[in-house]
Amino acid sequence: MRAVAKAARRVITALAMAATACHLVEPEGRQQTTTFTTALTPQETRARAEGWLAERARYEVTSSEPGFVRGEKRRPRTVGPGDQIDVLSVTFASVTEGTRVEIQALTFEVAGSGARNRADQVSPEALADQSALIQVLMPRPF
Repeated sequence: MRAVAKAARRVITALAMAATACHLVEPEGRQQTTTFTTALTPQETRARAEGWLAERARYEVTSSEPGFVRGEKRRPRTVGPGDQIDVLSVTFASVTEGTRVEIQALTFEVAGSGARNRADQVSPEALADQSALIQVLMPRPF
């Protein structure tokens, strides 16, 4: 009986976490922000975000503080010549339910002069990376 109750609590927790997820997309598509609550602590959230960005996704972690991690990855542009820089920013804070997390994805196009210009759309690669990072930060209960 206890095993059934424990399993039911896990399912309810998973559903509650999924229900609290909120996806906000800027009308122009210039950034995508996803907000959700995870059962991880802020310290676990920061460690997982840093680890995934640097080790798994090969982003350069450009900022890491309590409550914030930012990574950048330069790669060939999806469309057209030149490079793009994909940026993932993770902001997080402790809440009663766990940790509230916001992940923002942006893409910049690199001009010939080296200047960064904000792209009209977030690159497909940055969106895929954002989705993968969400999965890392929102583990499913067993």
